[in-house]
Amino acid sequence: MKTRYLVILLVTVTGLALGWEDKKRAKESRPRGLPAEAEQVEPNMWRHTDADGKTWIYRRTPFGLNRYEEKVEDSDQQPEAVGASGIRVTGDGEVIRFERDGPFGAYRWTRKKSELTPEERAAWEKSRTEKQKQPDKKPAQPAQQK
Repeated sequence: MKTRYLVILLVTVTGLALGWEDKKRAKESRPRGLPAEAEQVEPNMWRHTDADGKTWIYRRTPFGLNRYEEKVEDSDQQPEAVGASGIRVTGDGEVIRFERDGPFGAYRWTRKKSELTPEERAAWEKSRTEKQKQPDKKPAQPAQQK
């Protein structure tokens, strides 16, 4: 009886050891569909430049090999101002009222001029320049009766 358990134990341990080596070799091998010239950047990630000069990134995922184009950002470009659009601003002396549409209705808040965040300050400046650009509309004069 002890011999039977010993044989079962040895077969199980040997099978696990062989399976472990197969998994180790599978991780080290290159995936199917990867160009031969691709260089490995990180584990499970390769970079390849094709004949057109485009650089492609290949990444191994649980669902297979994914390929996407590498985007290079220009450091000379200034980031766009984010968030100032879509905010309506009204000024009431020292307090400024802000309003922005959100997914659950309009968000409204007030802030003192001395406590504005950069986003709120940009929206305030934008609303002031827009008001200055608009021509002054005078109310229509009623016709004089004689």
